[in-house]
Amino acid sequence: MKQIIIKSIEDIEKYKNQIKEIKIWVCNTACGKSYLCDIDDRFYDLDSFRSKNRTIDRDEKSIEKMYQLLKDGKIVLNAAHTYFLEYLDQNNIPFVYMYGKAELEEEYISRMYHRGSGEEFVEKYGHLVSSDYQKRAEDKRGTFKIEMNENEFVSDYVWQVYGKSKKFIYDSDIDASNYKMVFCDLDGTLLNNAHSITDFTLTKLNQIRQKTNFVITTGRSPYNVAQIIKRLHLDETDCYVICSLGSIIMSGGGKKIFEKTLRKDKVEVLLSEFCEEEKQYIYFGTDKRNVYLKELNCIDELFEKYKVYKVVYLPEDKIKNEKVFSKYVKENFNFYNMVDYLEFSDIECSKAKAIDKMLNMFYLTKKNAIAFGDSSNDIEMLCCVELGIAVCNASWDIKNKARFIADSNNDDGVAKALNHIFN
Repeated sequence: MKQIIIKSIEDIEKYKNQIKEIKIWVCNTACGKSYLCDIDDRFYDLDSFRSKNRTIDRDEKSIEKMYQLLKDGKIVLNAAHTYFLEYLDQNNIPFVYMYGKAELEEEYISRMYHRGSGEEFVEKYGHLVSSDYQKRAEDKRGTFKIEMNENEFVSDYVWQVYGKSKKFIYDSDIDASNYKMVFCDLDGTLLNNAHSITDFTLTKLNQIRQKTNFVITTGRSPYNVAQIIKRLHLDETDCYVICSLGSIIMSGGGKKIFEKTLRKDKVEVLLSEFCEEEKQYIYFGTDKRNVYLKELNCIDELFEKYKVYKVVYLPEDKIKNEKVFSKYVKENFNFYNMVDYLEFSDIECSKAKAIDKMLNMFYLTKKNAIAFGDSSNDIEMLCCVELGIAVCNASWDIKNKARFIADSNNDDGVAKALNHIFN
């Protein structure tokens, strides 16, 4: 069969029935496929199997795995490895060949993060994704060939053909009448990758706030959210903000309703478990600013001048493995590995515990609450409410725990999901 070339997502409609019969999609690594398999068991990324069998010559076992998956009714997703393309072509096996245009390596790497690739994966393979563009563009193999444009992803096309993930929120009817409070993380969730709020999101949130309470729930300190509160028009006494990993609950006007600081003796024990080299990368989230340990003459100076809410270890090199901490630290701190930094709050404070406090204040229960998040410090938050929603750029452990998946933080995911729920 002659290769049919599809140059836009709109063109896929006329070929949808034909493509639906094809169960193998050969995809460019950078364009976001892996996370599909984490939220929808119809899809299987053969690379995940391949990566565990690196020593196998030409990887015959992954081809055997492909046939087993097809027998089991799976849709197989695979990166465009030469040996695999050759095998499919030589055996006249129909497949959809997808590739994205390789403008800039940095842009592609951003896209990898954008749709769920893990930090370690990007670090290891990011430099490869923009190679051999011309070779891919001229490749005549594949029953269908899809030329993805700048902001298109494998998932956009796959879902166009097979229907969206069972967790994708826009495919679900939700009764909004019970939901009285929405709790939303900032970085990576409400804020886009430029750390800003789009005009579209601002407009939608202003509309949604006529129907439900919207509560920023962040690890940031109050002084780091002041401008965002103002932009969202949450700087009023009847609006609320959760800051510093749940250590502070305050009104939009700045009045503190709950506050829990870290004790000096606990912090001293925590610091003793870092070596001298590590200590230069430790800072404290306080009531006034971030204070680096290396600025201080002694720890007493910190507690004399500031209220301390959290401790953050932010090394120059990304963290490869979690540090091992003592039983004391585990019993006295909530601990989160955020991939490239570690953060600690008092054991009595977390986003989830702050949400519980707020729901009790308003005589509500988890059945009345929605939460949005993207990172490990959001997992408990998404699990403690009725409707936990992960944006699709979220880490895989979050997406697995979430009840639903929304669009990414770069695609106004929170605003679009709330618009779907409340309109």
